[in-house]
Amino acid sequence: MSRAGYDFDAAWQRVMQAAGAGSQTALAAALGVKQSSVWDVQRRARAIPANWLVVLVEQYGVSPLWIKTGREPRLLTRSLGDIPVAELMGELGRRYDIMLMRCAGIRPPAK
Repeated sequence: MSRAGYDFDAAWQRVMQAAGAGSQTALAAALGVKQSSVWDVQRRARAIPANWLVVLVEQYGVSPLWIKTGREPRLLTRSLGDIPVAELMGELGRRYDIMLMRCAGIRPPAK
């Protein structure tokens, strides 16, 4: 465990895995940072920078908690509580219309 309260080496491996990187150079490219920054984090800082976590969330949908702890789920998902009621009702109405069309033998319009 490091001073940040987590196993840096395990978190580092999860960052590499999430970004699909096999090297510092590949990780730098995936995160949009300099290779020297990657080296510095791995060798000196020994803490995953917050801006890297932001990129991993935005680009790969990776859970920061998974990076830190390895606890599933690996990827972030939308919960029903995060979806506005109007959006849910609209989707429900659209699917209901499609179901009625299919029952009537009418092919629903393509998306």
